[in-house]
Amino acid sequence: MDNPFELIDARLATIEEILLRLQNANRQNIEMPTIRRSMDINEFCEFVKCSKQYAYRLTSSNKVPHFTRGKKLWFDRDLIEAWLLENRRATTGEAAQQATDYLQSAARRTRNR
Repeated sequence: MDNPFELIDARLATIEEILLRLQNANRQNIEMPTIRRSMDINEFCEFVKCSKQYAYRLTSSNKVPHFTRGKKLWFDRDLIEAWLLENRRATTGEAAQQATDYLQSAARRTRNR
């Protein structure tokens, strides 16, 4: 049988190595930059991939959610993401299902008259 103290020493070295790896992984996660919730006009244009002129046109016609602070425009990242997803196009399958549902409801209405 091996020396129990050598066995304990080997296991402690393994545990120490695992703990050091976890500590380094946590440090790397802490150093990651946080994403701000608000964006200025330049960040908005980069996020949406549009020109400043088009961004100003959207804000002046109130087509995009925005805030003003003095003369500066601000955009909430969550509201912009929701705004981008507003005009979702139906897939071909979804459009076919909507057409079928409409025709069935129209047939029911004509029968009930």
